[in-house]
Amino acid sequence: MRPFFLIPKIISICAIWGVLAACALLILCAPDFAHKTESAYLNAIHQLLTQITQLNNYLIIPALILANVFGLLLFLDEPRIFIRLRWLQAKMLLIILIYPALFAFLSSKLFHARSTITTALANNSLEFAVGLTQKNLQVINLTIFTVLVMTTVIIILGRHKPKLGQNWAQTYAKIKQKSPKK
Repeated sequence: MRPFFLIPKIISICAIWGVLAACALLILCAPDFAHKTESAYLNAIHQLLTQITQLNNYLIIPALILANVFGLLLFLDEPRIFIRLRWLQAKMLLIILIYPALFAFLSSKLFHARSTITTALANNSLEFAVGLTQKNLQVINLTIFTVLVMTTVIIILGRHKPKLGQNWAQTYAKIKQKSPKK
């Protein structure tokens, strides 16, 4: 059953990484609207933020849930052995603690930036909104890059399985001695 769990997990992790990279590139490669009016600039940035929000809500989050479900199924294959692996413990801590915080922060910044633009366009307070939007874009892009780096670290932990000071041969021998014979 292991390959049937591993292949969808790898595909979903590739989707997460690819969409995060696409979101970062969308912000970095956004056209320069310095020659346009402030309202045209804010409308274009609002559309960009809407695209990033949709990518986050409809691709990244479902792929993240799928990767976690298949990762849990892989873990349940041999839980007594896997729970003692330090690389897996480090990976679980990163996934459980860091990912939700980063994605909550990213979602709140996306919502805040979009609502600021909508309010500014409705109230014609465009000058203040342009400066605030540029700062929000920088924070959003930095958050996306942070999530991208964390995803890369998690991929490296899962792929290379570093020892992290653990002698696996000795630990595995102790586990085998304690387990009842069938």
